[in-house]
Amino acid sequence: MLISVQAGNSDNKLTQQEWAALVATLNQAIEEYQKARHFFGGSITWAEWQNVCWVVETEEEDLPLLKRRLARIRAVYSQDSVCVLAGVAEFV
Repeated sequence: MLISVQAGNSDNKLTQQEWAALVATLNQAIEEYQKARHFFGGSITWAEWQNVCWVVETEEEDLPLLKRRLARIRAVYSQDSVCVLAGVAEFV
């Protein structure tokens, strides 16, 4: 299953150091469940708002566990949400 995980700091709640820690913590969690990574990236460094995105493959049965883990991380960093988009990828 291909998933996209997106997070942002558009509410500007996090300092740069806190944002960096959130991204690192999310990355570690995603790495534990990913089977392959297709993309990782974020906003340009001088952008007014910060965001980041991962596109990875994971096992379908692992998705609920990963989502719970991401929700816990989001709460620790006082973020309202982390977006997970999941689906079946078709490489054509």
